[in-house]
Amino acid sequence: TAGLAMDAFLLAAVGCRVSMLEQNPVVYALLADALRRAVQLSDETGEAVARMTLLAQQDAIDYLADNGGLYDSVYLDPMFADKQFSARVKKGMQYLQDIVGTGAQQEAGLLHHARAAALKRVVVKRARQAPWLAGCKPDYQLAGKTIRYDVYIKP
Repeated sequence: TAGLAMDAFLLAAVGCRVSMLEQNPVVYALLADALRRAVQLSDETGEAVARMTLLAQQDAIDYLADNGGLYDSVYLDPMFADKQFSARVKKGMQYLQDIVGTGAQQEAGLLHHARAAALKRVVVKRARQAPWLAGCKPDYQLAGKTIRYDVYIKP
C-alpha cells in the first residue's frame, strides 16, 4: 500500500528500513522512477531513499500471505473511503484517488495477513472518525485532528 510513499519516506528519514508494495501499475511505475532518481541525490534525501525498497508490483494480501513473520512492524495505509465533507483532499492525493480509486478492498484479509507478517506490531493509518479496519479493535490508538493510527500488538 505504498501509494506516493510519503509516509514511507518519513520513516526512512528517521532511520527505518522500509519495504514497500504497490499493486497499481501506474503508481508503481511513478514510484519506481521517483526512487531511482532520488537515490542519486547526495544529501539527506538520497540517504533516506537508500533505506527504501520497492519490492514488487503486487497485491499486499498476496505478498504478506507468502512472507509471514519477516518484518518487525507492518504499516498499512489503505486508501480512506469517500467522506461526506465538502473539503477536497490535497492535490497529490486527488491524483492518486483518480488513478487508484477509494474505498475498502479486502480489509479483513489485509489486516489478517499483516498481523501474521509482523513480528511486533501492525500500525494502520485511518481517518480519525473511520471505523476500525475490518472491525478489529486495536490495542491502542494515537489520534490527531484528522487522522489516527491504530496499533495492533503481536502477543
